[in-house]
Amino acid sequence: MKVLRHEEFEEGCKATCNGPYDGKWSKTMVGYGPEDNHFVAELTYNYGIGEYRLGNDFLGITLVSSQAVSNAKKMGWPLKEVTSGVFETEAPGGYKFYLEDKEQLKQDPVWKVTLGVSDLQKSVSYWSGLLGMKIYEKDEEKQRALLGYADNQCKLELKAVGGAVDHGTAFGRIAFSCAKEELPNIEALMKKENQKILTPLVSLDTPGKATVQVVILADPDGHEICFVGDEAFRELSKVDPNGGKLLDDAREEILRWLVPLSSGRAGGVTSARGAAMEPAERGPAMAPGCPEGPWAVGEETAILHGGFLLAARLLQPRPLRELRKADWPRAGVPITDALREIGERCPSPLGLWKKEAVAIVWAKILLPAPPAASLEWGWKDDGFFSVGAMIPDVNHTALFELVKALEVPRLFVQLLLALPPAVCREQLENLVEYISSETSPSDIRFFLDVWWEVMKHREGQEDATVSAFSALIHQHGAEPSLEDGLQPPKRFKGDPGNPPGLSMVLLEGLKQIRGSIAQPRLRCYALANLAELLCLSSGLGPGDRDSPLPITEHLAKLSAMVSLWSSDTDSQYHPCGLGEKVREAERSMSLLSLIKPSREELFGGLELLCTLLQTWGEELQDTLRGSEELCFESYRLLDTLTTLGKNLDFLLETGDLGEDETRVLLELTQLTKDFLRDTRAVLKDLDASLVSSVAMAIIAQRLDRHVDTCSVFASEKTWAFSKAWVECLVKNKALFQNPELVLKLLETLVIFATSHHDKEAQELQMQVIKAIVECYTELSLSDKNKVISGVLASWGGPGLSQNVQVVREGFQEDLNVTLNQITKSVSDEGLTRAVTSMARLTLLSPEATVKQVCHLAVVNLGAHQFLAQILCSFPALSFLESHEDPGRPRSLVMRCLQEAVWGKLSTAREEEQFLQFLSFLMQPGSATPLVSPAEVTKAFVLPYLKSDSPQIELSLQILTKVLGIPSCSEDHWIKSCHPFPLLLSLCKLLDGYTKYWHQPREQLFPSLETKDLILSILCQLCELVGPETVPSSELWVQSLAWLHRKVASLDWTVGLRLKKLYGDYFKNEVPATLFEICRLPEDEWTSQSWPAYGPGSGLLAWMECCCVSPELRDTMLALLTINVDNPEEVNLFSKGFLVALIQVLPWCSHGEWKRLAPVEVSFTCIQVFCHLLHVAAMLPAGDCGEPLLVVALEVLSQYEVSSRADTSPCAALRRANEGHFLESITDNVGHEELRSTLLQKLSKLGAHSEH
Repeated sequence: MKVLRHEEFEEGCKATCNGPYDGKWSKTMVGYGPEDNHFVAELTYNYGIGEYRLGNDFLGITLVSSQAVSNAKKMGWPLKEVTSGVFETEAPGGYKFYLEDKEQLKQDPVWKVTLGVSDLQKSVSYWSGLLGMKIYEKDEEKQRALLGYADNQCKLELKAVGGAVDHGTAFGRIAFSCAKEELPNIEALMKKENQKILTPLVSLDTPGKATVQVVILADPDGHEICFVGDEAFRELSKVDPNGGKLLDDAREEILRWLVPLSSGRAGGVTSARGAAMEPAERGPAMAPGCPEGPWAVGEETAILHGGFLLAARLLQPRPLRELRKADWPRAGVPITDALREIGERCPSPLGLWKKEAVAIVWAKILLPAPPAASLEWGWKDDGFFSVGAMIPDVNHTALFELVKALEVPRLFVQLLLALPPAVCREQLENLVEYISSETSPSDIRFFLDVWWEVMKHREGQEDATVSAFSALIHQHGAEPSLEDGLQPPKRFKGDPGNPPGLSMVLLEGLKQIRGSIAQPRLRCYALANLAELLCLSSGLGPGDRDSPLPITEHLAKLSAMVSLWSSDTDSQYHPCGLGEKVREAERSMSLLSLIKPSREELFGGLELLCTLLQTWGEELQDTLRGSEELCFESYRLLDTLTTLGKNLDFLLETGDLGEDETRVLLELTQLTKDFLRDTRAVLKDLDASLVSSVAMAIIAQRLDRHVDTCSVFASEKTWAFSKAWVECLVKNKALFQNPELVLKLLETLVIFATSHHDKEAQELQMQVIKAIVECYTELSLSDKNKVISGVLASWGGPGLSQNVQVVREGFQEDLNVTLNQITKSVSDEGLTRAVTSMARLTLLSPEATVKQVCHLAVVNLGAHQFLAQILCSFPALSFLESHEDPGRPRSLVMRCLQEAVWGKLSTAREEEQFLQFLSFLMQPGSATPLVSPAEVTKAFVLPYLKSDSPQIELSLQILTKVLGIPSCSEDHWIKSCHPFPLLLSLCKLLDGYTKYWHQPREQLFPSLETKDLILSILCQLCELVGPETVPSSELWVQSLAWLHRKVASLDWTVGLRLKKLYGDYFKNEVPATLFEICRLPEDEWTSQSWPAYGPGSGLLAWMECCCVSPELRDTMLALLTINVDNPEEVNLFSKGFLVALIQVLPWCSHGEWKRLAPVEVSFTCIQVFCHLLHVAAMLPAGDCGEPLLVVALEVLSQYEVSSRADTSPCAALRRANEGHFLESITDNVGHEELRSTLLQKLSKLGAHSEH
């Protein structure tokens, strides 16, 4: 909508157009087009009226305009979607508007006005029957009706409110134009129908305009209805091109009456017939609070506007755009008062209102006045249009003095550097030009502050106001206005083709005002700025300026600055809080300036610095030496000159310098050294007591180097455990979620805990431990392991619990409860939670936690693998302890297993769970093994391979498990476990089985079932142990010889089991009697005479060899020299075999029995068969009968079954030999029928054996 006309009245309206008020008032007509053919609103303002109360009479205006929806969203105006595409919003006075998100209606976007009624039917009858409106819609269910005078005009909607209509004090009226002649008829009709007439026909005067006649009625609910004569109204309602200006001019008067909730009475809306509605409105004042965005028109802009209007009045007859510096003390007062009032009414963070005010004024200066034609569209397309129209034309004097008054040089620089480069330089030149004329100390301070802020400015930190300002100026391509009372800025010396950079502008500004700088403090400020600017030059210095200071030096400097500001009552930062001082100090130290002087600017600046030091140096030295306290400006000067001096030395050594340049550098170097020599001592007395407070402020505010500061904070013992330190840690614990910081905090905690045992100290420790644990809990699992590694490295297995009493107290109960919950939640889902809980416990006391887990893994049925998974989530627990006890495991986990579990297993189930738990710790799948096979072997096997050890059988089972784990490197882990002594221990255990039945009953000795386990382990070791397990081949031979020599004292069969290990180095040593029954090759076998193997013991030795291994058994069967064709020899062998078998079997394990089985069953069957034939031969002829035949055939069948079961390589040969032997025996049978049947059976057996 736009302003159509504005009118001011000194007294109340006869027809109560302004409500029941007699005082001064105004009305402003606004709409989408002329009142003659559009429905428009009349905004009525009553001066001095504070507020109105809304009723339920006016329910809203509905507009069809997607542009209105878009504008509301852009301005951040609250919208509520009530139905699809229809949004409800409120005007500042609380009146409802409904915006339909559709293309704007061509004739008029205002679609309908809604009034509340108590009786729908009664109201419809009034408006339709008496006033002649057409009914377009009527909905009895929803209790609403839509009426109007024409299809293309705004409609009137009546809606039942379910009770009486309350007009409050904010009531308005709706107006219609009609022919003047109809007015008396309308009045007469209302009288006839006995309807209410509020204002009988009356003439109303508008100063300087037409006089109109009106009659005002009231419908059944008291809604006011005005009928106005059309002819005069057309003249009165013409659009006034000056309406907007008249409204602006009136705002000065309005501002005088403005109160926090300014009020008003809104005028209505005019249709083609002249209908108008007048809902009450809260005048020019906006809703409480400041609207969003720098260009939003609201209460603050209205106040600012008023301030400028009053300033313009004070400056008359000259306009504000001709404001001079000398005028400001008088004309600037209303502006600064307005800004102060804005600050009081619109409190905003970080002085947002100041920033918006400066941005508005500066934009007003930079942007050209909009052309007259833009008035029709500018308010829609230009966000700055409305607020820009409120501010009168001003010049740079107003801007600069406003910034000085607000003391916001940083804000000025933020906006300055947001401008396009050319405009930015031009504006800085304007500033230099301004402060160079009639220069005052405040001008100097302002210029130096701007210079300092330019160097401290950082890109990328622009807020919404600065960004909006930059976008606005770039969008309009601003050309600086010259109509501001200042002459166009002079171009400074330099390349005429290129405008000077900011450095040159600043240097030129200092040159122009140096004669006006008299105060020592300002001189120090100017010299410090100049020296700092020169240090920023890329041509000066060793190039390490961007390298940050060590954090301790950084904190010391910050502390010095804060201390100076705190003690200096003249400093602008003196009243600031610690946090703000630290922020500013850090900005002052972290210069990443956008301006870097060129070489020409550098040497021009060096020459200027040289001149100023010559002029001011001696006086400043006297001032500094005589001053009791150092100020920040002098501190900066000394610090910056120190840095500059180093850079000058560097440039003299490395620079390619001309004669004049060298002269300037040498002269300046000497001046700098002389100045510092007499004044540097004052820097030594700087107060560094605030370092800890400064560090905490950096952390609390997350300033630039807060990460480095956290490291110092965590490890600085002199700060630790003050209440402020603890509070800082607790509040900012999110910053300490880092493994290195957690470890530093833990170290600080332990040091404090070892020397502080009082109750208060313990309470502080509890708070700190809680905070540290919370930081630790948020770490990733890998980072938690880093912390655990650090804890173990620093304090060993006991961890924190060894030194921190508050950790020990209640830990065991916490441990028991937590692990009890863990063991009850054995599942994949519960694993993550369990690991988290374990991480906390492990941090506090690693050893106690691991011991308890190991214990539960053994005693809790089925929990061993789950607990092993949890432990393996912490590879840090593979920590190796340092101690001198060779019998104690170095692995923390192994020691915990040994102390918590080993020797305490009471059942076979516990032993089995222990074995599986240990296996998982060595082979946890995708996780890192927590213990190694070598560690397990050294801890649980090697010390217990003794026949009288209670753990011998469990140790052997463990050894079997570890041997099944493949090596992770080229060098097998067995190499580190003394393989040859291990082999000897196993051999000694085997040797003990030769005396198994001679052992005393009460003496501990492994069972025969364990013998197979030993044999299996020995076999595996012979496979694993090879020349590569020793450093050299020579040592390999020596080791074999050592083992051979040791084994020689044991039973001879033990040596046979090492043949794979011995290889070709040693022959098989067997009793000499074995050679009597076997064809043993002498290159592999050698005979030994042993007393226990006398004549006839060959078969015993042969049988013992068969027990050694299946391979040796097959070899023995193949090498047997019995002549099966000689019955006597066979008979002797049979008898000797049975004797040898009886001697061997008591010492055989289950595995050895299985190896002998093929030999035994076949031999037994053959022996029984021979005895049957012997019986047959002894019986009288014909008496053997059928039973003897049946038994003989069954024996052969059993032989066949056992023979086929033997799949050894020599089985076929053996079956052939045995078959030949059986046939030769059967041929001697005298009973022909028996002989024939048996030979037939044997022939079938032979045929099967061939297949």
